Order: sequence, then C-alpha cells, then structure tokens
Amino acid sequence: MTRERDFYKLSPTTICRVKGAHLYADVTNSHLLVAEAGSDKHEQKKLIRGLSVLRRMQGELADENEVGKIQMQAARFHGMCHKPYDGDQEDNEAGRARCAVIFGITAQSYLYDVFNEVFDDLQNFRGAVGIDSGRFLVANIGRRGDRELISLGSPANIAAKAIAESGTITVTKRVYELLPECLQEHFIKADDVAGIATYQASGLRWKSHPELSEKLGVSFGHDRWKKKTQDAKDNLVLSDMNVSGAPRRWPARFPRRGRRGRPALARRGISARGVFRLSLACRSFPPASGRGGLGWRRHCRGFGTPGTPRSVQSSVRDIV
Repeated sequence: MTRERDFYKLSPTTICRVKGAHLYADVTNSHLLVAEAGSDKHEQKKLIRGLSVLRRMQGELADENEVGKIQMQAARFHGMCHKPYDGDQEDNEAGRARCAVIFGITAQSYLYDVFNEVFDDLQNFRGAVGIDSGRFLVANIGRRGDRELISLGSPANIAAKAIAESGTITVTKRVYELLPECLQEHFIKADDVAGIATYQASGLRWKSHPELSEKLGVSFGHDRWKKKTQDAKDNLVLSDMNVSGAPRRWPARFPRRGRRGRPALARRGISARGVFRLSLACRSFPPASGRGGLGWRRHCRGFGTPGTPRSVQSSVRDIV
C-alpha cells in the first residue's frame, strides 16, 4: 500500500485506521450574522457570498499546509493532519500536532487579519479553533450517490467540544505536550473538556507574533491572501445570486405514502437525505408504521437500517 491516500476516493467497503490530529475552525458568531441578515434578501446574499469565499479560501489554505479536509460546513471547517507519516523507526506524532496548531493559527490569522478587512460590508466574523490528536477511523459512507467522508473516534469529538470563546485556540493535553517550547509558551491551562485537560491561547496570530512565525519557518502572505480573497469576492456578483424559500406543502406530484411514496422520489433523482430535508421543509416526517413506513425502510437500505444488505463487508486498513 502506498503512503499517499486520497480519502475521498475510498470505496464504501474500506475503512482506514489513521493516526493524526483533528482540527475544527468555527465561526463562533454565525448565529448573530444570520440574525442580523434577517429576512433582507440583499443581506442574505452578502452573508452567503462571504461564507462561500471563506470556505474556498480555507480549502486552499488547507491544501497548502497539507491538511486533509473532512467537512466544510457553512460555519465550521473540519480538517485532519495525518502527515508526516510515521517512519520505520520513528513516530511523527509531534509533527502532526505541530502541523495542526500551525494551521489553527493560520486559520485565525486569515479570518481576523484578511477576511474581515476584505468583507468590511459584513459584521466582523469571529472564530475559534479546537484541536485533539490520536487514532481514529476514516470512511466514506452513505447511500450510493450521496456518500460523505466522516471520521469516527475520540479525537474528532474532543476537538469539536474543545472550541471555546472567540479568538482562542484550544488544544488537549496530549497535543500540548507534543508541541515545541516556542508554541507551548503561548498556551495556558484551561478548563477540562469531557474529563480531558486542555490548554488555550488567545489572540495568537502571525501578524501580532512575527517572531513565532520566524522560529517555525512559517510564511503567511497577508497581501497575497487579501488579493485572492478580493478576487473571489468580485467573482461572486450579488445580482447573479437568487434567494428563495422552502416549499410549504408537499408537492402534489409526489405521493406521501405507500410503495409509490418516497421510493418514487429516488427514481426522480432525489436522494434519501434530500427526501428527509424535503420532509422537514414540508413539516411531514416519514411515517413510523404502515405501508409507507416499510417503503421508507426499504428505500434506506445502506443507512444501517434493518434492511441493510448482509453482503456488505468492510475492510480495515492502517494509515500510519
């Protein structure tokens, strides 16, 4: 097996055991941004444009720093540092922890010192980062045509719970102890998270700590990223965007129940997740019993329901 692994190309029957660090970069005031936009469609467009550019730039930052992208939601980026790989006689856990913290500082630097300057027509975005490391599983699961990359294990859960107030980077004790001294000195003891000791740095960004970036050999070009962000913003023209509401009633052409109900939606190209979202939008949840319920379970084969085929067997591989 080769060292390089594209997790997005994992087959649905392959599970990888990985050693690395998980990182969450959250927009902590996203709920306030949505509330401020209210029902004003112009403000909604501006907010969506800002979030779209933020996720695109964070993706490019992740690629430059060799950080794997697990999920990029509207208000939260979830990544993992699984490089450098372990050698035959060495354990690079410290290198992966260092990579995660450096990217956390980079993500905060971009948000506060670049993004907010370009998107001065929006309320300032505020962010926080949570990091943990260890062993975890990575798989590409879901129904065919609608699969997504997920990570299972303690590091992903603890990193998400470690996110604290705006402007902070919070790491668990196992990450802190792996960091070089020049990084450790910026963290102080914080409250435990799920029984695990954590350490926290506040206001840690490259612009305000140039000596740290020099020690770590990090070069973050504010002007370059500011130009890239401005170009991405200019390419998303507000007049080309459309904002519409969710349907208030179940579309008449889609039966509600029975064999011709939700399975019929799949034949029209709507996935199981799309059916559920449409159900939520129409305030019509999948029936719990009866012919409709049975049809729904049949349609959800592959989601771990009683109808999941027994023939699916997963293989587990190590990425170390």
